[in-house]
Amino acid sequence: MRKTFLEILEENNFSYQIEYERLRDIFYGTYRYDGFAKITLYSQINSNFLKIKFRKNALSLDDFDRANGYNFKRRERIINLDELISFCEYIINFINAISINYALSDVVKLIEKQVDTIMDTICYMPVEKKGITIFVPKEPAAIEVSQIVDEEISYKVLSYNHYSLKGNVEEKRKVLEKFALHLEPRQTELQELNPTLKKDIFYAFNNLNIRHNNLDETDAGNFNQKFSDFTDEEKEKLYDYVYNYCLEAFLELENKEGRRIIKDLKQV
Repeated sequence: MRKTFLEILEENNFSYQIEYERLRDIFYGTYRYDGFAKITLYSQINSNFLKIKFRKNALSLDDFDRANGYNFKRRERIINLDELISFCEYIINFINAISINYALSDVVKLIEKQVDTIMDTICYMPVEKKGITIFVPKEPAAIEVSQIVDEEISYKVLSYNHYSLKGNVEEKRKVLEKFALHLEPRQTELQELNPTLKKDIFYAFNNLNIRHNNLDETDAGNFNQKFSDFTDEEKEKLYDYVYNYCLEAFLELENKEGRRIIKDLKQV
């Protein structure tokens, strides 16, 4: 039986490849006249490239791409989720970095709308620090924790899930080390609220190479043979578990007052 138009629209036909190609066509190929010549978002950014703060030593957009391993112009390539997100970040940050010619204002609105729709579809959200935007998964627990912890680690709570940290065990370790510094002064509170969680978290902090070097065989007091034998993939997976434990701990501490009120009510 032929599907209705509504049924076709409601089907999940989202394609990384197709969305990427749409963005590429808009960014590189959609042009307007500025009164003198054809201009595109790509040509506008390239013309104003030296004004961009995060260019470092790059002298043009192509130079920047070469220095950072980007190749978004290339058509014959298979696109995955990480590459789609990377291109979205690239577009948004460059658009925000310069004043785009008014002739391209409708193109800017179009491509921003495309990016917004993509992020809504894959349940990602923008996170900004020092004027740079990245996109991370909309994890309810992470979002809630980012709103209650110190500003110093709020960004790290969200950016831990960024695609660039996948496989980067050392960077994830550094994030967990920051969490340990913030949870350390509240050990007693956490012990009262959830003894098992407190025990597991601080075991991880002290034995999984987070606060101490547990990989040095010459340090008999700290060396952890079992953890040392883990592959990087196994270590990363374990760090991801510890990350979730930390989110749980921050939420437990935040809800401490609520628990006290309920406890008092139950005793009436």
